Amino acid sequence: MFSVEPDDRSISEQVEQAKQNVGVVMLDIARTTRLRPEIHVDAFEGAVVRITYGSGFKTPSVFASHNPEALAESADYLQEHVSEDLWSPWPTCGVHDKGVYAEVHDGVAVWWCRFGNHLLAEVGRLGLSGSS
Repeated sequence: MFSVEPDDRSISEQVEQAKQNVGVVMLDIARTTRLRPEIHVDAFEGAVVRITYGSGFKTPSVFASHNPEALAESADYLQEHVSEDLWSPWPTCGVHDKGVYAEVHDGVAVWWCRFGNHLLAEVGRLGLSGSS
């Protein structure tokens, strides 16, 4: 049997972290697409973090309360919406031409190519020199 440890952070602190994380992912979106989505972050019913992309959202949007997991979850959530807007996978690995995934590797939120089992870029650094 396992136990869930109570979170030591208030919902307002988690919302502030989510806002920062969305800003990091927005850098990737802005550098690699023409999309400029309107995104809002708040506390849904005062208990969970909700990220609103355009006029749609899922509740809750982020379960993890600490980075790098919370950053990877935010990236994954936004990735789903960007891919829908583009009608294609986003982001993709230039080597394998496959969609990549927001994951945590070695304590860092990254865009990871599962097909080639390699790093594409850290979340927030997509499209910069030295990354695909």
